[in-house]
Amino acid sequence: MQFSVAERPALAVIPSGTGNDFVFGSRAPPSATRALAALRDGARKRFDLAHLRGAGRDEYICNTAGIGFDATVNVQSRYVLLRDFPKYLVATLWTILYHFGAPRMALRWEGGRAAYRVMMLVVGNGPREGGGFLTTPDSQMDDGILDFLIAGQVDRLQMLGLLPQVLAGTHLGSPAVRLVSTTRLALASESDLCVQADGEFYCLPGDGVRRLDVRVVPGALELVVEQD
Repeated sequence: MQFSVAERPALAVIPSGTGNDFVFGSRAPPSATRALAALRDGARKRFDLAHLRGAGRDEYICNTAGIGFDATVNVQSRYVLLRDFPKYLVATLWTILYHFGAPRMALRWEGGRAAYRVMMLVVGNGPREGGGFLTTPDSQMDDGILDFLIAGQVDRLQMLGLLPQVLAGTHLGSPAVRLVSTTRLALASESDLCVQADGEFYCLPGDGVRRLDVRVVPGALELVVEQD
């Protein structure tokens, strides 16, 4: 992002990650062999990014960012000696049992605002995270819009009930969640935020980050894809 759009090099992805959710959402080549073939004779397609700013720090994400429960799952997954989807499933169950909270947040977006206790807020540029959790199932990476999944305060049994719905992408009808589709959102929390950005730690409780601004950056990334 230090270069202009015209000078920015295209990104080629070789899928070797834990969840490969960006590959799923972007329709990038699903194997190393096909990714290398796309470098030779593939096409180029532009995708959006999301920009995060909190406490003066800037970060760009390709797929998703998670605040609260989602980010705590990411922390706990570092201690699970499994790979791929089972790793995140075990971390999710552990977080439900032992690290459950919902601080009060004030949210503001284009045309709306809300203030209530938020257990989890997911910034969705892509539809999936954690190797199989369809948190923002209708997100498109090239539409100039971000989907924000907001889950309010629920108890552990309700969260366990939501889990299979999130895996199937059918949870948006639940009264416990709200989906906001917009180009930008600002939030302020009563306590320190725990935030993951594309699976990497953005901030942890104790870092003192309580405000976060998120906006879409349309067409910021050129990706190497397969020919149609």
